[in-house]
Amino acid sequence: YFREETLSRGIYSLTLKDLSDQIDALSKYYKFISQIDLIGMINEKNYSDGNYCLLTFDDGLKEQMQAFDLLNSKGIPGVFFVNTGPIKQKTLASVHKLQHIRSVMSDDNIFEFIKKYIDVDIVQYPKNIERLYRYDPLPSKKLKFLINFHLDSTAKNLIINNLFLQLFNEKNLSKQLYMSTSEIKKIHKENYLGTHGDMHLPLATLEKKDIKQDIQDSLDFLE
Repeated sequence: YFREETLSRGIYSLTLKDLSDQIDALSKYYKFISQIDLIGMINEKNYSDGNYCLLTFDDGLKEQMQAFDLLNSKGIPGVFFVNTGPIKQKTLASVHKLQHIRSVMSDDNIFEFIKKYIDVDIVQYPKNIERLYRYDPLPSKKLKFLINFHLDSTAKNLIINNLFLQLFNEKNLSKQLYMSTSEIKKIHKENYLGTHGDMHLPLATLEKKDIKQDIQDSLDFLE
């Protein structure tokens, strides 16, 4: 997220000045390369000495076009990994629904809502939960683990969708949040385009065939 407004929870954004300062700091230690450079190194097995950095931006958010313009002004390449499903369907990925819910609703109230569907007191949290979500307070860590790993996909989607639709108009927010096809084409012309899958699924939890299908659905749309 790239916004001048800073929220206390849910959506954690950078300003363009933040990004510019980070790029300037990285430039002292790294040489910026493009995905074309990286692919060439891999294909040719030519890993020359040096410290290299490839800047990546996830999810295909419309506000990242500001970062795209900033990179071009600095002459620095990057990769924008786009989720295609929400753009095709005028929906939001579950991860973005949850972020927007948390931006307007406390984690305690979200837990109370979830209690209508499951017994949250029996959830076993992992010992490494501090490392899993190292930037969040404990209630947020537990909420994220509960939703991302404890619930099956059916229960997760049911709970998030029911809560989200009480708070937001999905079609309108999708149009505001994600890149348009013309913006995706603009990124592609610079060879900065990548796929982040179709539906922003947690690939590590899926069967191999489902991983391939999610990626292929995204590639079909981009092609």
